[in-house]
Amino acid sequence: MKAFFKLTLFALLMATTILSYSQQKVYFNDEKEPDELIPKPFERKFHWGLSANTYFTTIVGNNLPRTYFSKPSLGFDVRVEYFFKPYLGLGVGVGFQQRGAGIINEDKVKELGNPDSTYRERLRFNHLQLPISLILRTPKDVIKGIRLSGTFSLVPLTNFESSDVFNSVEDGNHVITSVSDQYKKSDLLYQFSIGPDINAGNTGVFRVHFVYSRGTSDVFSNNSGKGYNESIGVQISWLF
Repeated sequence: MKAFFKLTLFALLMATTILSYSQQKVYFNDEKEPDELIPKPFERKFHWGLSANTYFTTIVGNNLPRTYFSKPSLGFDVRVEYFFKPYLGLGVGVGFQQRGAGIINEDKVKELGNPDSTYRERLRFNHLQLPISLILRTPKDVIKGIRLSGTFSLVPLTNFESSDVFNSVEDGNHVITSVSDQYKKSDLLYQFSIGPDINAGNTGVFRVHFVYSRGTSDVFSNNSGKGYNESIGVQISWLF
């Protein structure tokens, strides 16, 4: 947890430095910047905004204690980006992201609606994360008002809560059990994303990225197996 707060402080200091520098030279065409010039979003060097993440997450590996399947997981980031060149930038963010997996149990009763039905159990991780991204973007529009961008990110995170949830579809009284002592508190993910950056009426950039990420550390803390966080999904961002 302390390491995550140190990384967060580093991200805030970096964001402050980027913002300070960006005030000096905000646009790529500022060598000739008349007072009436209204810059388009792709001409701005500095961006800030929000990202909403909808992923399908699971645990993968060759020595798993349970049989897992992908489950939907939501999250968000607050982020800043600075483009050194029209095609090259750096982004830093901080946010919350659910991860985890669904758990398949043996259906012993062989009837629908029984507590042992196979797709009711969920393993839910709550993560605080700090994505640090290298951004590539086409320097010209591929279609009018649209450019293609991609990122490679390192995502250090801390897992502040792990829960086992057994869903009760009959009465809605889901059984939630804390299992934080069974899973490690930190991980480092690598993440790739690609998709369009859209000029949203010269007010900002609307970005839709398809995202894949995978952890580098075993999630289990009790030697019950060896598995890694994995997710795939969509990230939607609005950047001013």
